[in-house]
Amino acid sequence: MIHRHVHDDNDVTCAGIEDVIVRGDRFSQKRLFNRVAADPFGETASRLHRVVESGNDEIASYLAVWGAFLDRARKGTIHKAPVGSGRKW
Repeated sequence: MIHRHVHDDNDVTCAGIEDVIVRGDRFSQKRLFNRVAADPFGETASRLHRVVESGNDEIASYLAVWGAFLDRARKGTIHKAPVGSGRKW
């Protein structure tokens, strides 16, 4: 899914992240998941943190889920399928 605020694969804006969270398909959401899981303190994770902390009541349930994921990613407690396991997420 092409999102209106995503400039390219390496530059996801806060608005683009919110768009993925609210309107994104599972592939877009998985791409966001993978970026944050790979670097939980990087640019994408920092922008996700800003979106989660925005206090947008209209999407609070989405933000609660992504906020919990970000916390777990930063603690290193998310489950990732082993490379070569054949498991597709």
